[in-house]
Amino acid sequence: VRHVAAAPSVDVLANGAAAITDLTNPDEVELTLPTGTISAAVAATGTTDPLLGPADVSIAKRTNTIVYAYGSLADGTLALAVQTVPLEKGHWH
Repeated sequence: VRHVAAAPSVDVLANGAAAITDLTNPDEVELTLPTGTISAAVAATGTTDPLLGPADVSIAKRTNTIVYAYGSLADGTLALAVQTVPLEKGHWH
């Protein structure tokens, strides 16, 4: 998860619970997640009221799924972008 938005510190929620707390721009956090679909949202740090999302994010085996929070909170343009990069066997990151 990469915070590249013009927004303050956030918590990233997975299925309604904080999976990452106090993430600030331009930082990122790497998680190892089970395969399946996760409902992802972004909330102000310490809250669970989404500023962005929830959005379904598909987690696949042997895939690096990168979720970007971008845009501007003040301008009302916050958005999520998802990038997937297949990992070859033996090239785990």
